[in-house]
Amino acid sequence: MKVSYQKRIVIMITLIFSLLLALLNVVKTNGVIKEGDTVQK
Repeated sequence: MKVSYQKRIVIMITLIFSLLLALLNVVKTNGVIKEGDTVQK
């Protein structure tokens, strides 16, 4: 039980971390696109 509980915690942490990284990547791409649009204008 303890091992499975630890595995669940690790999986949850990895999922949250991956989601945060994905959000950061989206924000970075959106910022770059916005900057590119302003430069083109």
